[in-house]
Amino acid sequence: MLNPYPPAWFAATRLEQRKRAARQGGTAAVAASASALLFAAYHWWTGIPNMLYAALFGALAMQLYRRTGVLWPAVALHYFADLAALA
Repeated sequence: MLNPYPPAWFAATRLEQRKRAARQGGTAAVAASASALLFAAYHWWTGIPNMLYAALFGALAMQLYRRTGVLWPAVALHYFADLAALA
């Protein structure tokens, strides 16, 4: 049976991430917004309405990255979003 509780090093890492984000203040929000806008700009060829969806998706993916601290969940989410769009 898997242990449902995260290991101590994981909890300590998450606490350090939250402390760092609190110290940075608005810097993280500006970076997340800029990242979402750049993600939308990269999808310019899909048209303006889809760029708005891409900006929303980019903001969601950035929040997912900030919460988990790793990129692969956001990449997997993008993969499944592309898969659903092509289906």
